[in-house]
Amino acid sequence: MSLAFHFDETEGQIGILTFDLKDEKINKFSSPVMEELDKTLDDLAGKQLKALLILSAKDGIFIAGADVNEIKDIYDEQKGYEVGRKGQEIFNKLDNLPFPTIAVINGACMGGGTEMSLACDYRLATDHPKTKIALPEVNLGILPGWGGTQ
Repeated sequence: MSLAFHFDETEGQIGILTFDLKDEKINKFSSPVMEELDKTLDDLAGKQLKALLILSAKDGIFIAGADVNEIKDIYDEQKGYEVGRKGQEIFNKLDNLPFPTIAVINGACMGGGTEMSLACDYRLATDHPKTKIALPEVNLGILPGWGGTQ
């Protein structure tokens, strides 16, 4: 059962991957969500698509970023490395898909959401009043760990 992602394909071979974290006001990346994204990208890699659109089902928010409650207690250097590396590997899969990828940003795109959009080939930002793109983790003393600075 899907936790957060739903895939549809149009007749014209355009894939639509919709992020909708059920029972949450925002979309955020937790460990289970990242595991689901990892598996979803593996499945998508075998599809014959002309392009893939990545959308949010949340009005006014694309992706809020990582689940801060999961990372706030990471003090172990090795654990921090492993979490960061896993995110990089997943976003590298997105970057390496054999068809163009487009992040359709219709609202706030923060932290890990920004990093995910940077892993796409293209970013399309709407003029929604809440559309903002940022890496706010730097205000917490945290580097964008999933590729947002490379």
